[in-house]
Amino acid sequence: MKKITTLILITAIFFGLANFALAQEKPKDDSQIEVNFFYGITCPHCKKAHSFLEKLDEKYPQLKLNAYEVYANKENAQLLLDLYELH
Repeated sequence: MKKITTLILITAIFFGLANFALAQEKPKDDSQIEVNFFYGITCPHCKKAHSFLEKLDEKYPQLKLNAYEVYANKENAQLLLDLYELH
């Protein structure tokens, strides 16, 4: 009986410490995270990524998703090229 009690106590302490270690601190300010997503309208990989990012945008109000289609929109394509040159 003593071994079971000790095992339960050790397990409870372990999970308590693990939970404490995994806790995440909330940001101190309400700053937005801006994501610039460049995609092609016919690209299947872009479609999956766009769907994923839209779900994140709905789930996290501090996220701001800017989506730019670059296959049919020359202005967005130029914006992407300018970004490449900048970085």
